[in-house]
Amino acid sequence: MSWIAKNKYLKKNELDIETEAVQTGSVDDSKRGTLDMTKDIKNLAFSNWCHVVTLHVYHVSWIIYAYFFFTPLTAANNLTGYCWAALDINLLYAIRTMKLLILPLQHWVKQINLIRFDDEESWNSMLIVHKDLLSAYGTFEETFQILIVFYVIQTTVKTLLAVIIRIELWKVSFGNRNDIEYVRFYNDTIIPKTPFN
Repeated sequence: MSWIAKNKYLKKNELDIETEAVQTGSVDDSKRGTLDMTKDIKNLAFSNWCHVVTLHVYHVSWIIYAYFFFTPLTAANNLTGYCWAALDINLLYAIRTMKLLILPLQHWVKQINLIRFDDEESWNSMLIVHKDLLSAYGTFEETFQILIVFYVIQTTVKTLLAVIIRIELWKVSFGNRNDIEYVRFYNDTIIPKTPFN
């Protein structure tokens, strides 16, 4: 039996066992409609914190290194660099938190597929879980909305500045071309070319 076939067989058996437990009523009713912290969610939450702490330690160590070995860099420059890095870390944390919200949703859909909806209690418990998930997404939106607005404004300003700089460079490069040709012509007529020039 290949690895893929064995994996499908094991998953099918797990689903059959869970379905049978739900249908026979051997599942604890207090856990029936709630989302439990699964191992995947705990691992993702732990790795989120590890990544955040590691990135902050990396940036602080780089700032300390730059402060001692590159003297022209001022403390204000290092502080602003750390603030930009902290905003980037916050955006990465928002993306990983969204992944953390997706895992319970997938678990909830799996539970819905297993539960028979013969009684009103099952419907009520699923409604409670749905409300909890919606409130979690609402909290996520409120928390990271300011950060996303800031990134939109920052991207717009940087794009406009890049366009302005390109226009100015274009003006300088094409605007001075006539002056440069005039200076060349003027220099050639006043100072004749000699083998020593």
